Amino acid sequence: DTVGTFTYGGTESIMIAIKAAREFFKKKNNTTPEIILPSTAHPAFYKAAEYLGLKPVRVNVDHETFQVNIESVKNLISDNTAVIVGSAPNYPFGVIDDIKALSEIAIDKKVWLHVDACIGGFILPFFKELGEKIPPFDFSLEGVASISADLHKYGYAPKGASIVLFRNA
Repeated sequence: DTVGTFTYGGTESIMIAIKAAREFFKKKNNTTPEIILPSTAHPAFYKAAEYLGLKPVRVNVDHETFQVNIESVKNLISDNTAVIVGSAPNYPFGVIDDIKALSEIAIDKKVWLHVDACIGGFILPFFKELGEKIPPFDFSLEGVASISADLHKYGYAPKGASIVLFRNA
């Protein structure tokens, strides 16, 4: 049931995913939507929040693992939360957030979960095939609503090529 579209880069993929999450949120809520972002999230999420009228809610990462702090996400989620962001891997450190735990929160709270796999989307599956312990980060997790992945990184396409995928239409 997965659907998606080709975009001109990771920033556009992120913008489209966040716009979809905002529109989904606005169907049932009339307040200013919030986006929960790990401090390691790509700057494009802040750009999307600014352009699309979402309030960024920054979450610190664990100081040892550099993964998003799951307890902080649980504490900061509210009725105004439109979307939670996780990275596979994150932009500055190359660490995969605990997407499974974020997925469980998203299911429990009925909130959109976007996975930024712009860096890892086209390489992590191959690492897994080689026997590396790659945690789940994709649509195999029920709570994942959208994923962005850049073709111009490890998809080996020319610069300015990305995709955004949605669990369903």
